[in-house]
Amino acid sequence: MKFKTLCVFLLVLLLSSCGGCGEKLPYDVVAIRGTVTVEGKPAPKGLRLQFAPANGEGRPSEAIVGDEGRFKAIYSRSVEGVQVGKAVLIVSWGGGTSLPPEAAGIIKKYGENAKGIPLEITKPDKEFKIELK
Repeated sequence: MKFKTLCVFLLVLLLSSCGGCGEKLPYDVVAIRGTVTVEGKPAPKGLRLQFAPANGEGRPSEAIVGDEGRFKAIYSRSVEGVQVGKAVLIVSWGGGTSLPPEAAGIIKKYGENAKGIPLEITKPDKEFKIELK
């Protein structure tokens, strides 16, 4: 078999095996983007947000806070968003550098050893606001 024919055959085989590819989700997931503020000021860049289903079913979504406190929640490698329903927001550090002092207090108050922040996700939201106090 010629090399070109083999390549075409393999390409067709690969494409046909992906028919209907795409992640099938067992839960409703909606796109969530927004801002996180701490006492009215943008949260420190590098904070990691984890949106965990309150009932323990499903999987958590994550986001890293960027410039001006902005974030975009990610459910999986190929799906943006957060599972619909009641969730608990847990804050940790994902900045990859040493923990800044302004983030330490936030993590102590809203981190894994705390109760987190109860939220309810009902619909897609491009301006989801989270206020930490």
